[in-house]
Amino acid sequence: MDSLQQSYQAHQAQGAESREKKTMELAQKAAPEQAGERKKLRAPRSRKYIKAINQTIPLQETGQEMKEAVQMLPVTNELLGILAPCAIPGCIIHSIDKEGDIIQHYRSLEEMAPDLREGYEIWLEHRDCTCIEVYTHTICIIYDDGTVKFVERKQ
Repeated sequence: MDSLQQSYQAHQAQGAESREKKTMELAQKAAPEQAGERKKLRAPRSRKYIKAINQTIPLQETGQEMKEAVQMLPVTNELLGILAPCAIPGCIIHSIDKEGDIIQHYRSLEEMAPDLREGYEIWLEHRDCTCIEVYTHTICIIYDDGTVKFVERKQ
């Protein structure tokens, strides 16, 4: 019985080592990809993109120009939404999805999707920005000249 228990414990330890090794290998493979994605996200946004965002401010829905501008973002697969100021009375901000459509107009933080709340809190601190791009791991503050300030998500 004692040797059986030792054998079982050795098998468990070997399995744990194997899982840990696989996890480390996956992390090492992902690290360069994440670094590349972050480098792309830090790139200044085009004038076309800034213009398209600014055109959404008085609108209730976006046009083709906004859809094309969002599709040109450096990374779209992790994009959760873009927060931009809204000029509709009673609305404080609206969100734009990765297809370039306005998803929702928000009147309060309580209405906002949990994934976008952190971006909204950052927007409150940087109201001079054009928009906030919320990604799964990062938030980008975009200014009118196209410059990007990169913020890690708290998660």
